[in-house]
Amino acid sequence: MVKINSKSRLAITLLGVGAFYLLALAGTFAVVWMNAAHKTEALLDYSHSDLHSTVDEVVDAVLANVGVAIVNHLGAASPKTLAEMKRMAVDYNVDEINIVNKQGIIIGSNDPSSEHQDMANYSPISAEFMVLTNGTTRVFSQKFRANEPDHTVFRKYLGVPFPYGEGFVEVGYDEEKLARSFRETFSGMLSKWCIGESGFFICADKSTSLVVVPVPGHPEMMNKSLLELGFDLFDIPKDDNWTFAVSILGQRCHCRHFVYGRHRMFTVLPAAEFYGPAIQSVMMAAAVLLIVFFVFGYVIGRMVTQQRRIDDLRHAEDIRREKDLQMARTIQLSALPLAFPKVADFNLFAKMVTAREVGGDFYDFVTRADGKVLIMVADVSGKGVPAALFMMRAKTIVRSAVAENPDDLAEAVRLSNENLADHNEAEMFVTGWIGIYDPSAGDIEYVNAGHNPPLIKRADGSVEWVRERGGMALAAIAGAHYRTHVCHLEPGDSILLYTDGVTEAMNAAGEQFGEARLEKLLTRAGGEFVTEVSAAIASFVGSAEQSDDITLLALDRIRQG
Repeated sequence: MVKINSKSRLAITLLGVGAFYLLALAGTFAVVWMNAAHKTEALLDYSHSDLHSTVDEVVDAVLANVGVAIVNHLGAASPKTLAEMKRMAVDYNVDEINIVNKQGIIIGSNDPSSEHQDMANYSPISAEFMVLTNGTTRVFSQKFRANEPDHTVFRKYLGVPFPYGEGFVEVGYDEEKLARSFRETFSGMLSKWCIGESGFFICADKSTSLVVVPVPGHPEMMNKSLLELGFDLFDIPKDDNWTFAVSILGQRCHCRHFVYGRHRMFTVLPAAEFYGPAIQSVMMAAAVLLIVFFVFGYVIGRMVTQQRRIDDLRHAEDIRREKDLQMARTIQLSALPLAFPKVADFNLFAKMVTAREVGGDFYDFVTRADGKVLIMVADVSGKGVPAALFMMRAKTIVRSAVAENPDDLAEAVRLSNENLADHNEAEMFVTGWIGIYDPSAGDIEYVNAGHNPPLIKRADGSVEWVRERGGMALAAIAGAHYRTHVCHLEPGDSILLYTDGVTEAMNAAGEQFGEARLEKLLTRAGGEFVTEVSAAIASFVGSAEQSDDITLLALDRIRQG
């Protein structure tokens, strides 16, 4: 029998403890590493799918807003001439508009090849839109596809029905138009939408491979090519559900990828997001195992993992809420006209700065077929998403009412009030100044629905307030009546419309900007009223938080010669 002395027993014990420690450490490492891999894949999968669906939702929302506006304007499916349809396509900034009756026959189109086409029987793709005639479907959209019948361009189509399924309007949006407006539409959303703690999205032009949207935390990536960042386009999987690894500017990252129109969209998560904490967790477990062995270390690890899971869920919810607000802001801004007319007779410019991600102010202007111009500035009670939703409803209703009553502005405003007051469970209201400007005469026929009085700056430098008594705010009470007034602009005169966020802007001392300061500012201002007033308010407010939405609209009658 071999005798084992105390030193040998200690050595064997130490070897056993060491082996147990290494085995426990290896098991901990495997569990933590697999957990990091699972989290990486799960977050990429969620963010990738969310990005893809959000891009579709935003484009659909913009097209649906246009489709609803056209349906409200037309009222019913009635035949239109090619010239009328081409003008409508320009007015609503879409590439294709088709008016389709209940039988599926196109009775108005800006594309001559589509006129009188039978969508119900032309092809299975076009027949899908007939679901809009069932009286219950509110909107139907398709992904980008080749247009019919010539298949020369790729286009996204969306349809909105007329009431009771009596036909529908189909609008189309080209890849080229999406490429031109992509930065404006998605830049604000993608630049603030992160993945986890350090992940981000990359949006690159498909043809040039240049990054076209700012990457949060990585301004150096803007306008760089994908090759410069470290991507090899030949190695990118065609399957958009496949995760691949790439070294981006020297940092190891896991990515997903898909193509939308003329853009490549990448979901990027640095490997250090979860694998770095995984290594730290293993080292911590090693230290704990030296003291209390595997069981206590396992309990501690479970507690830490549970807490991190709770934190991850909270963080994911915060990101989702921020993304929803950014998407709402994108949709809201897309409803405002951004192409300002600069013609021989007059100039027009407007600006809106919301106090939150979305707001209740809005402005609008439309050049009518008779050459007259509808101008409007309004302010919805309240702030945030409810005010933004009521704002979009009010803008559509007022514009539609004025279009249906071109020669009776007071009646148009009265009908708008009745429509807005109906089903107003939130008890919101909107003040507004609505005018019809005649460039040939310089006259503005207007209705003031409880709104702030505008100012006119004359060519000689004097400033006048347009203070005729106005009517009730819209949606405040049903049955209200409104009167029109007329103000006149001589050549060289200008008028400034605004919301109460201008005069009630408050600095850190609690002092308001006020009407007197606005009048004095306009007296010495040059021709860029909107820009100068915005800069003056920003300087006055300083570091104080913006308390209300600020909206400005200026119209200048140009002095000839």
